[in-house]
Amino acid sequence: MSASKLDPYTANAENNEHNLQERLSAFSETQVTLVFLANNASHKFEEIENDAHVNVNFLNNETTAWASFSGRANISQDKALIKKHWSSHVTAYFGDLKDGTHRGDETDPRISVIEVVPDEIRYWFPTKGVISRAIEAGVGAMTGRASAPGEIRTINQAEANLYVPALRARVVFMDHQAEGPQDKIAADLPSSQFDQDVGGHNALGYTLRITPVYRLSPEILSYIFVIGQALDLEDFADDWERGALLDKYSDSTSPTQPFEVLVTHVCSHFRKVAIGTQVLWSSVTLGATLHKIETYLARSYSCRLSVRVELDNTTPTSTHSKVDLVVPHCHRYQDLVIDTVCGANTLPILRRFCRATTPVLRQLSIGFHEVEDPTIADRDGGVFQGNAPKLSFVRLRGLALHFFRPPLNNVATLHLDQTIPLPMLYTTFRDMVTAPSILRNLSIYGDIIYGVDNDLAWPTNNPIHLPYLRCLRICGIGGSIYSGLLLGITAPALESLVLKDLKEHDLERFWASPIHAFRFPLLRSLTFLDCVSRDVYIKIFHSFPAVSVFTATHQIMADRVLLLLSEPLATDGVIPWPQLHTLSLCVNLSISEPLLFEVVKQRKAVGYPLTKLRLGRRQPLSVLSRYTDLAKEVILETFVEFDGWPNNNPAFNSDPDDILFV
Repeated sequence: MSASKLDPYTANAENNEHNLQERLSAFSETQVTLVFLANNASHKFEEIENDAHVNVNFLNNETTAWASFSGRANISQDKALIKKHWSSHVTAYFGDLKDGTHRGDETDPRISVIEVVPDEIRYWFPTKGVISRAIEAGVGAMTGRASAPGEIRTINQAEANLYVPALRARVVFMDHQAEGPQDKIAADLPSSQFDQDVGGHNALGYTLRITPVYRLSPEILSYIFVIGQALDLEDFADDWERGALLDKYSDSTSPTQPFEVLVTHVCSHFRKVAIGTQVLWSSVTLGATLHKIETYLARSYSCRLSVRVELDNTTPTSTHSKVDLVVPHCHRYQDLVIDTVCGANTLPILRRFCRATTPVLRQLSIGFHEVEDPTIADRDGGVFQGNAPKLSFVRLRGLALHFFRPPLNNVATLHLDQTIPLPMLYTTFRDMVTAPSILRNLSIYGDIIYGVDNDLAWPTNNPIHLPYLRCLRICGIGGSIYSGLLLGITAPALESLVLKDLKEHDLERFWASPIHAFRFPLLRSLTFLDCVSRDVYIKIFHSFPAVSVFTATHQIMADRVLLLLSEPLATDGVIPWPQLHTLSLCVNLSISEPLLFEVVKQRKAVGYPLTKLRLGRRQPLSVLSRYTDLAKEVILETFVEFDGWPNNNPAFNSDPDDILFV
C-alpha cells in the first residue's frame, strides 16, 4: 500500500471523524496488521474498549483505488513496540507541552499503540491508467458494453497470513498499472515494433495490449480521445470547486498535463490523431502563454471555441497581445467566461470582448467583483446587443447585473448572482426574467430586490408569469427573498426547487397564503441545503405534497428526515410524501444505519415504498456486507458530490463556476 500511495480515510467504522493525533505507522515489507500511534486521551480508546471490532479504510483519490481492513483492535503502551514504530514525523502530531514529561517523543505517556489485526481485507484497484480508461469508456459507448476499469478482491484471515507478500506485490504492480506502463512502453517503441509485439510480451513482462488500439481507425480513436478529455475535465471541475488545482492551462506548475497534451506523448500515431482532432484544442484561456494560445487556436482550426478571460487591474503588456490573438476568432466563440475587476486597465479589454460579433455564442458568464469608478462602466448595460442570437445560458455575477447585460431573448438558463450588496429595482428584475421567451431554469443568489425586507418589494397581486420555468434555485441573505419570490411568480410547470441558507421563519409569509399548497402543482424534486426543524418539515410536506425526489445535503438533518419519512403525520395520519421514490442524504452510518433500514421497512409496509436510496459518503457500500439485505429492497447508490444543476450530465457539461450553491 505504501507503493500505491493509499491514504488512510477512516480509522473506525463506528466513527468516521479524522483525528490528527492518530498516525498510521510505516508498513514493513510483510506486515499484515495496521499499527496506529495515538493519543490515549482520544475518544477512540473508549470506543475500542466498548467494541474492539473496527474497520480501517484507505482511499487513493487520484486512482480511486481503495482497501478495507475489517478486524479487531488491540491497545498497548508497550514502550518497545512504540519505539519500533516511532518516526520523527510523529512528533508534529503530538507536540511538546514544555513540561518535561509530555515532549511529543516516544517516551511521552500520552502515546499508545492501536494495533488492528484484520479478519478480512477487501480491496479494489484500477487496472488502467487515464488513457486506457478513456479508451475503454469510448469503446463501451460505441458498443454498449459496460467497462471494467478495475477489480474487487477479498482476502480472509487464513489467506491474509499466507498472501501478504503476494498482496504487496499486487499493490505495487497495481500502482504501475495505474500510471500506465503499457502506454509508456508503447510510446517508446517505434511503429515497426508495435506490429512485432502484437499479443506478446516485452522484456519487462507487460502485455502490449495497447497495440490493438493503435490499429483503430483515426475516426474511432479521435472519438475516444474526446471522451477521455471529457472525463479529465470532470475531475478538473471537481478540483476547481475544492480550490485544489491550479489553472491547468496556465504557466504555473500544474500536477498533470491536460489530457489533450498527454495523449500526444503516447506515440506518433496518437499524436497525429490528437493534433488532427480539432475539438480537443477548442478551450482557450488568457492565462496561458502566448505560444500556447497560438497553438490551440491553430489546432482547433474552424471548431467552436470555449474562451476564458480572467483579469485583475495589474494587466501585463502581454495580455493585449493575447487579446489581439483571441478576439478575431469571436465568430467561433461558443462559451465565454469573463471573471474580472472592472478598472481603467481592464475595461478596454472587456469592451473588445463584449462588443464583438458572436453568432454562435451559447453560454456566457460575466463576473465583476469590484469597480474603481462606476462612471467608466457601460451605463447602457448592453453587451453583444443583436450579435448573440443563439445565447441560451447566461450568468451575471456581482456588478455585471447592473453594468453588462447581454440580450436575453433566447436564454433558457439564467443565473443572477448578487455577490455585491447592490440591489436592483423590482421592475428591472421583472424585465430581466421575463425577457426570455422560454426561460426554463432560474438561479437567484442574494436578496436581489431593492427594499427586500419590505413586503411591498414583492407585489403578489400581480405576480411575474414564468410559464416555462422548470427549475428554480434560491439562496437569500435577508430571508424575505424566499417567500417573496415563491409568491411573486407563477410557474405552473415548476418541477424542481433548491433552497439554500433557509432559516426557520423565512417561509412564514408563503405558508400564510391560502393557496400555497397549490402554488406549484407539478413540483416533484426538492433539495434542502441547510438544517431546519421538525415543524418546518411538516409544513413543507403540506406545501409540496407531490415530491417524489428529495435531497438533503446537511448531515445533521439526515436522522430527522429519516424519522419523519417513516412515521404517519399526526395531522392526517398519512405518511409524508406518498409519491417519494428517491431519497438522497449525507449520512453518518454509525448513527443513521438503523434509521435507514427502518424508513425502507415502514414505507414498504404502508404501500409507499422507496425505490432508490443515495448515500453521500466516499466509502463504497461494497465494503459493507451488511447492506446486502437492504440492497434487495431498494437501489443503493453512493456519491461524493451532489448532481449538477440543472439536471445535466456532469461528465460532459461541467460548470466549474457554479460555486455559490455548493
